[in-house]
Amino acid sequence: MGFSHGYGPGPGESEAIQLMRNAFNLGCTFYDAALMPLSRG
Repeated sequence: MGFSHGYGPGPGESEAIQLMRNAFNLGCTFYDAALMPLSRG
């Protein structure tokens, strides 16, 4: 189960890129990009 059931669909690619650039410009320099294991069963 993903987050989309509670938060709706994510932003489009161009909006997501702009959000990341804005976060960087505001001083966010750590991005946790670890993959989460998928639950199967």
